[in-house]
Amino acid sequence: MRNFFKKQKDTMEDKQYKYLIQTAPFGFAYHKIILNSDGKPINYQFIEVNNAFEKLTGLKASNILNRTVTEAIPGIVNDDFDWIAFYGDIALNNSEKEFEQYSEHLKRWYKVQVYSPEKYYFSTIFIDISKEKKKTDELKRSENMLKREIEKRRILLDNIHTQVWYLIDDHTYGLVNKAHAEFNGSSVKDMAFKDMYDIFPKNVVEVCRQGNMDVINTGNPIRSEEWLPNVSGEQRLFSILKS
Repeated sequence: MRNFFKKQKDTMEDKQYKYLIQTAPFGFAYHKIILNSDGKPINYQFIEVNNAFEKLTGLKASNILNRTVTEAIPGIVNDDFDWIAFYGDIALNNSEKEFEQYSEHLKRWYKVQVYSPEKYYFSTIFIDISKEKKKTDELKRSENMLKREIEKRRILLDNIHTQVWYLIDDHTYGLVNKAHAEFNGSSVKDMAFKDMYDIFPKNVVEVCRQGNMDVINTGNPIRSEEWLPNVSGEQRLFSILKS
């Protein structure tokens, strides 16, 4: 990044360098930080921007060059993110950073690389990641809705007396409900996603597996009656629907 911006202090006078910057697919801007009498950053000035900058921000070079950011974007001071202080720290310490940030005024998400080629100056290159962020947010909302729906069903299943469970394969539990766990003297946590051989005697598992494999192999639901021991070892006759 330092090599990329080494000519910036000449304000892009080199024609080839300027051409590369102006035709780059990423936004580019070169700025000078403005300090108050105490040396605190209070503003910054636009010195150079490229064509992509205009497209990605909606700001025209003719309206912002040689103007301060508070003149070009008055609403920037109301952003939750303090752009002036952040960039000021970079410009005063000749440092560089990469970050993602939402601009309240421009209503867009940006991924930004900022670098100070010399004290009091800084350059930014950035891309608009608003679409990616939107997709990520939509995915998170979908995941949260799914989790809420699963929780609703969990609450429903745990408050009925009918035993309900599903299997990952012919002898491995997926989720189980409270009634099934309590019948076996266990908890949902201790049965869910566990191998049946680790929970029940082998002969009991073998009986269950036969019906399980029939359903898995044929894809057809099967209703059967099976004698199963409860937590006290007492045999109970169950009518079981496997599907």
